[in-house]
Amino acid sequence: LGNYINLPCYGELSTLPSRFFLSKEQKEVRLEDALKLITRIKHQVIQDTIPQLPPAPPVIVPLPIAGGAKAAKEKEKPRKAPHPPCILTILKGVPHGARDVAAFALARHYLDQLYTPEEVFALLNVWDKKNDPPISDPKLLETKVKSAAKGYAFGCASVKGEPLLEHACIGIENCEWLARAIKERKKKGLIRELSYYENNNLIYEEIISGDKASFVAFNKKSREYNFVSEIQEAEVTIKPIYTKEVTEGAVTFPTGVEEYGDTLTLISDLCDHIHKYVDMEMLNREFCAWYIIGTWVYDRLNTLAYLRFTGDTGCGKSRSLDIIGRLAYKPMMLSGAVTPAPIYRLVRNFRGTLVMEEADFRDTTEKGEVVIILNCGFERGRPVIRCSKDNPDVLEVLPCYGPKIFATRFRFDDAALEARCLSFTMEETDRDDIPPILGSKYYEEAVHLRNKLLLWRLHNLDTVNPDSIESIDIGKIEPRLKQIGISYAVPFKDYPEVLAGFKKFMRDYNQYIIGVRSDTEAGKVIQSIFKLAKQYGIDMISPKLIAEDLKNDNVDIDPRTIGKHLSSFGITRINRRTEGSRARYIQWNNKVMQKLLRRYMGEFERKEYEGLLIAPKLDLNI
Repeated sequence: LGNYINLPCYGELSTLPSRFFLSKEQKEVRLEDALKLITRIKHQVIQDTIPQLPPAPPVIVPLPIAGGAKAAKEKEKPRKAPHPPCILTILKGVPHGARDVAAFALARHYLDQLYTPEEVFALLNVWDKKNDPPISDPKLLETKVKSAAKGYAFGCASVKGEPLLEHACIGIENCEWLARAIKERKKKGLIRELSYYENNNLIYEEIISGDKASFVAFNKKSREYNFVSEIQEAEVTIKPIYTKEVTEGAVTFPTGVEEYGDTLTLISDLCDHIHKYVDMEMLNREFCAWYIIGTWVYDRLNTLAYLRFTGDTGCGKSRSLDIIGRLAYKPMMLSGAVTPAPIYRLVRNFRGTLVMEEADFRDTTEKGEVVIILNCGFERGRPVIRCSKDNPDVLEVLPCYGPKIFATRFRFDDAALEARCLSFTMEETDRDDIPPILGSKYYEEAVHLRNKLLLWRLHNLDTVNPDSIESIDIGKIEPRLKQIGISYAVPFKDYPEVLAGFKKFMRDYNQYIIGVRSDTEAGKVIQSIFKLAKQYGIDMISPKLIAEDLKNDNVDIDPRTIGKHLSSFGITRINRRTEGSRARYIQWNNKVMQKLLRRYMGEFERKEYEGLLIAPKLDLNI
């Protein structure tokens, strides 16, 4: 069994066969003549012949040529069982009531092992003799083989799911054959572990109920959902992720789905939940609620803002991170001591929201790479690419795109990362109704909200159109802030009142960013330039004069450092002799100066210095 016998008539009869029938005299027999001599042997004749066959000779395993400990170890190594323990138990024979389901399970298993249907039928006939009593019906066994060949695959449910066969299962955790089979299938890419999967008709999202992981399957057309333990796509089996990251609480999933009413009702529920545990102004609560909503459809957007809570110790930034971060889409909880490797792993495996406590990074190589991840992760299509440590010729493409929420005491030193954040400064609360410790009631409420958010995602994921960004007007703000702000506004673009409040928030935040920037060393250089230009004229400013002016304000910067700042601003200098001495003076360029005034000066200061800018003027009312 298990070997093909290719007879001379194998294939098309019109083709010339490569092998021939031979007579007992070893002479060639024409195909047409041989076919006339072939007769069918009755099944009963075969059955009567089997008992007369001599016993199979014992298999002789040759001793290894080389001796020693290695050879002895190989000799003692147990042979791997050809079938799982449950199948070996069934092959010993089953009683009357279990014969049908056992035959079907055996057929499914043999077909999975790449036996042909004919071979499976023969094996079932041999097995049937051991049953009590035998089925003794070849047509019934043939039907079982045909049914099993219709795409069914053997699995633990084939035995464990059948009450008459479950006694044959030794337990999934004890089945070495199953563990070996799963390992082989994973190696071949036939088993994948994902927390989200989507095809043309269905959206699958992982849920965790108790200690069991499964999927909720949402039909895009019928808008109905059901629950499945795994996904079968052709030969590939997709299973939910149930690793230590999940069991230890590093990544949180919904437990199911719950009705939420409509979008505004859900936003109201989120705001009430935030207000119950965090002291935050109403407008800020609403924006945080919309940010939560946005994380649940972020995979339909191309750019993202980061949410950040800043403040001193004891001001509620960690509480804000817990309350808001744990309601985001698949929150991945990390501390500031994290290294780049686990960030890459979490983002690649779960594609959720990175929630980072104590994210005050310092300028070290390791933290520098974390900052690179965060800088690249605000926009789709910006993975970090590195050479594999094991093989430098192999490139590793490491994804980092996704929403991120931080809690920090200070602003980021990195200007690019700072520009990607929407920040809320937390202050010490004087409310008495905020629980000092999050108890079981909070966790129950969070579970219900996550379940509502999951159903909202399933209902709205396909309605989010990133191309609609072009129609959203959030006012005149800096280009980078507008880039991240517009994506943030996509979920509530159809709610005018919310959008109007968001515009005001973004204008105020734009002024905050300018204020933060003006306090930097570069900002102080720009302020000095405009101050000196108004005092001495636009043609009389030199790095030396700027350094002297800043020194009067207790800012110690040498002329060489100022020169580097001027070059980075795009400000050119020219050598010129004035009053008997030669110096390098700023070459005033209205276009450059207009941009610097807009980036480093607040609205009031811009009005004070805009008279220095000769036409053509840009719109400074931003």
